Amino acid sequence: MNEPSTTEFITVADAAALAALSERPGLTLLYLHDPWCSISSRAFHQLDALGGAVELIDVDANPELGRIVEEMTGFRHESPQAILLRDGVPVWSASHFAITTDAARRALARAGSA
Repeated sequence: MNEPSTTEFITVADAAALAALSERPGLTLLYLHDPWCSISSRAFHQLDALGGAVELIDVDANPELGRIVEEMTGFRHESPQAILLRDGVPVWSASHFAITTDAARRALARAGSA
């Protein structure tokens, strides 16, 4: 039997940490999460099944980071929202019920092979 994937959620606590992600080479998956939202909790569990590392922004605790992500990526801020960066450049975004394990895997595979 296959063991479930283990996802490491890494909290992005401030603007400096977010700016560092925009300069990081390779693939970075951001997740804008509101822990009080049931749709966000569902999306969180979808990404938890993904495996690997996901940079998590708690937009309830840090609403200004959602605005900075919008400016940084050009994607209108929605929560929940997953955004994939390749070398700091946004290449994919999904929000609400479009955030699924399979959709994130496909986006990572496409971005990794490009």
